[in-house]
Amino acid sequence: MRPDPCRGFTLIEIMVALALASLTALAAMTLYRHSAQALFADENSAAQLARQDSQLIAALLGMQTHVQEAGFGIEAAQPGADLFSAPTQDDIAPDADGKLPLLTLASGNHNALFWRARPDLDRAQLQCRGLLFSRQAIYLLRPFSAGDCSAPGDVLPAKWNRIRWRATPLASGLPPSQSLRFSLAAGSCSPYNAGAVGNYQRVLLQLRDATQHLDRDFVSCLINFPAKT
Repeated sequence: MRPDPCRGFTLIEIMVALALASLTALAAMTLYRHSAQALFADENSAAQLARQDSQLIAALLGMQTHVQEAGFGIEAAQPGADLFSAPTQDDIAPDADGKLPLLTLASGNHNALFWRARPDLDRAQLQCRGLLFSRQAIYLLRPFSAGDCSAPGDVLPAKWNRIRWRATPLASGLPPSQSLRFSLAAGSCSPYNAGAVGNYQRVLLQLRDATQHLDRDFVSCLINFPAKT
């Protein structure tokens, strides 16, 4: 007997096919959910690391912009008086008003940088600024009181740890796998990476990412502090 060419699927066959399709869709959704969690939720995920990297690089570029003002408007600005670094506590954090506890000297690597500048050339008033690299954040420092650095005779290296600093985070929530170190020393560099190469005081920022095994260097060439030859 020849089969009927018009015969369709039976109800049982349709139900089995629907069950198999549902199981396949459920498995695909479960796989997608787990993949999405691995990609976006894990603190070591590719997306999270990329987000942290972009935040930190933006902060480093901002730091370069701020530190370039060091020594501006100060005739014969001198390292040690108008620009210096110091080792401070690395677990410090600002309060709700952005005010830091008084900084104190600590052992270990230098993690704070301070400088002076005279942004308004028509006035003798000076401003002081700083950068602080705490354990999981990078802060731009400004005196809580504008008069703390206003007098030309102020000796910043002698009073930096008696100033109440207001901290603005440039980067925060940095993972323990990322470390940032900086050094301040004379060296060969090009101002703004565009001028002629010369000898100046320079700030070298070194980013180490232990998870991705990446090293990045950021150099700020301080044109107001030519190195003595």
